[in-house]
Amino acid sequence: MMNPMYMPRIRNGLLESFENDKVYKFLHIPVQSGNDKVLNDMKRGHTAKTFRDAVKKFRDKFPNFTISTDVIVGFPSENKADFEDTIQLLEETRPDVVNLSKYSQRPGTEAATWKQIDVSEVRRRSKQIYVLSRKISHENNLKWIGWTGNVLFNEKIEDGIRGRNFAYKPIFVKDYVEVGERHQVTITNVTDNSLLGAIIR
Repeated sequence: MMNPMYMPRIRNGLLESFENDKVYKFLHIPVQSGNDKVLNDMKRGHTAKTFRDAVKKFRDKFPNFTISTDVIVGFPSENKADFEDTIQLLEETRPDVVNLSKYSQRPGTEAATWKQIDVSEVRRRSKQIYVLSRKISHENNLKWIGWTGNVLFNEKIEDGIRGRNFAYKPIFVKDYVEVGERHQVTITNVTDNSLLGAIIR
């Protein structure tokens, strides 16, 4: 995981490190909100532009780079326009994974003393982000259909085994292989969260 506030000062060196074939082309950058006022109220230390610029830099250099992020909805100072900024940021940057959380009060924090957003509105915003993030993830995954490459298998699951490719994409196959093995796989289908493939024998 990479704290976005440190990204500008180390970005170039980080980009160079990802040129190594042994490094997964994957980065978790928790943006939390697409609105700078909300980010400032959260005391995050970065702006939406920091995240936007990082995503562009990494995907310009590595087109199939996987981006994961975190989003919090319902922070007390987040109005409807602020929330729409988050929607716009996700639509623009199209992260592959969005870990979604609803804001909850924490005793002793400044935000806990502020007027809280109605629970039903927080649920509505959460559902909207959830639906959008699943749509983006599915559309991103569709681009992998037909890809063939090396996959390292690392987890036995029901009815098969799961592995990761160079971009850390989860790939599920029904073929019998052992954990720790590498195989050439062709992607034949996708879900919102995973790629489905078959081993080339």
